[in-house]
Amino acid sequence: MRIREILVASACVCVTGVVSAQQQAQDRGVQRTAAATTGGTAATAAASATPTPGLPAVIGSIDMDAVFKNYEKVKLASDEMQAKALAKQNELQKMVADMKAAAEKQASLSPMSPEFKKFDQQLTQMKIQAESTQQSAQKELAEMEAVTLAGLYREIQAMTSRVAVWRGMNYVVKVSNEPVTASEPNAVMAAMSRTVVFSDPRNDITPQVVQFLNQEYRKTAGAQARPAAAPASAAQPASTPARGN
Repeated sequence: MRIREILVASACVCVTGVVSAQQQAQDRGVQRTAAATTGGTAATAAASATPTPGLPAVIGSIDMDAVFKNYEKVKLASDEMQAKALAKQNELQKMVADMKAAAEKQASLSPMSPEFKKFDQQLTQMKIQAESTQQSAQKELAEMEAVTLAGLYREIQAMTSRVAVWRGMNYVVKVSNEPVTASEPNAVMAAMSRTVVFSDPRNDITPQVVQFLNQEYRKTAGAQARPAAAPASAAQPASTPARGN
């Protein structure tokens, strides 16, 4: 019995040792696999987190005030808005003249007469109509101006993009080429508040944007106007740059 118990105990110890050895081997394998997986995941995450290098900045400049002043379509739009405003003004002036004439007729009547009261009611209605017409005209002209300016700005922005891509630029900043004079304090203060203090004139695309805008406008409008001479310092390409995105 004693020998049998010892053999059984020894067998249990051997089995336990084998199981323990297998378990340790499995644990080491799992640890190696986990370490490899963790390392691979970290490497993949690090690779995916690496940002794509950006393009070098090539910056151009544009004087938007100069573009609006020299774009021929802007003058036409301004003339149309002024004509519309003048027509509304003439309409209001006629209503004021009618009111004045009615008031003069009323003044010649007795305040107690039926005609006087009739003119009083008429003048009240004319005043209401005149005020309504004035408000309507102001709203209509403001909307017309907003729509016109928005359309012009989109055209200028699109042409700026095309010229910039054509010249290999990926940024265009707004500058002002107006000279600063000490006799105008407001102009000096405005110049001091500008974001861009200096820009290389060689990267100024203002003349080309104006030139191409006017070329396309003349083609669209069928105008026979003679092309304006561009500044000598500006590069004069042979044709309009291709449309870009």
